Amino acid sequence: MLNTIRPAFPNLQNILIIGGDDMIPFRRVPDEVTIANESAYNAFTIAQTPLDASLRERYFLTDNYYASFNPIPWA
Repeated sequence: MLNTIRPAFPNLQNILIIGGDDMIPFRRVPDEVTIANESAYNAFTIAQTPLDASLRERYFLTDNYYASFNPIPWA
């Protein structure tokens, strides 16, 4: 979608995405580090939220996936 509308807005620099994970799901990015990965972070272990589940499964959430004109290839 961004690539479709971008020519109409040549000076576009920032995008604001509004909505929580239940409206616009965040991208789940694997946390591939072996030391201090997200599964070791215990602050959300009681909360039973999408954030809690993703941390337990060694993912972190990001919305950067949806708003980059020039994504940086990784892995």
